[in-house]
Amino acid sequence: MQKKIRVAFFPYGQLQENPYQNLIIKGLEACDVEIIKIPGRKFFPLLQILKAKPDVLHFFWPHDLYIGKNKLTAAFKRFTLALTLPIIKTTNSVYSADNLISHETENISVITEAKWINRILHQCKGIVFMSKAAQKEYIKFYSHVPNRQLIIPHVNYKSIYKNDMDMETCRKSLGLATESIFCIIGRIQPYKGIVEIIEAFKSLQNNQATLLICGQCSSEDYLQKIIKACGTTYQQNIKIFNEYIPNEAIQLYINASDYLILNYIDKPINPGTAILAKTFNKSVIAKADNVIQEVLGFDGNYYFDNGETNSILNTMRRAIEGNEDKTPKAVINNEADEPIQIGKQLKEFYQSLLTNTEA
Repeated sequence: MQKKIRVAFFPYGQLQENPYQNLIIKGLEACDVEIIKIPGRKFFPLLQILKAKPDVLHFFWPHDLYIGKNKLTAAFKRFTLALTLPIIKTTNSVYSADNLISHETENISVITEAKWINRILHQCKGIVFMSKAAQKEYIKFYSHVPNRQLIIPHVNYKSIYKNDMDMETCRKSLGLATESIFCIIGRIQPYKGIVEIIEAFKSLQNNQATLLICGQCSSEDYLQKIIKACGTTYQQNIKIFNEYIPNEAIQLYINASDYLILNYIDKPINPGTAILAKTFNKSVIAKADNVIQEVLGFDGNYYFDNGETNSILNTMRRAIEGNEDKTPKAVINNEADEPIQIGKQLKEFYQSLLTNTEA
């Protein structure tokens, strides 16, 4: 009997409420791959890889290895990372390109973070992208992208989030009665350009429209900034649900809405909200970014040129005028984004790395 490939996911569980890793693991396990889950930790986290002895290391979100809450912890993390970086090279390491850089912009400069990611990429033997556009952005931004590359779609969320409530039921449950409902969903963070969306929505001056902002806010200061931007529309035509949304409740907000709005200030590489839109067959209003456009396509979606108020406002108006029947047109791709299909492709990629090493 052929020996199972042992793959370590590192760091595992950094985003406990994000089902992304677990869906990939589900697909790999269905393909007879053994998964070792290695969580992040403060002191010498890469040493755990030596103990696990995997055949392949699948490397995710690296920012906790070099970003600290203050200068002292950041310096210590970077010192330990520098000492243990060779561990990555001794393993058949695959880097998952989920972000160009992290969202922790207050704690590190882009130049500094790019240097550390380049050092990590230099140790890896392979890299995984979720779109051709993401691949192009990475190659343009980083100088040490591994030559062995795989492009696979983002795994869909159909098995994670319930989707059995219609729009009318969801709106009634949330006490919503307006004709057009726009929704921002997920963690409430500055990189999502929420204040600009609020300003555009207020300029819409449409009493039959509602903006939902749904998710847990990253900080009290940022929450107050958003509330201030809402002005007199706060909790009237703009409703903020500042709370962690459990999986079973996600459909309440998405199915109640006509459109999801995305306004990333940074460069999206693997936009999870876009995957949610596909999963729920929901129309999207988003910045005209090549990655998002490749993931979502153009049928039933509306793109604005930039994140300025007028650009967003005009696109919101165009969406209302152009989609009067409120029929969502964004569709999930074929079965290529099912966990087991993702698992098959990743297993083949891992095997190619192992075969190349043995040769």
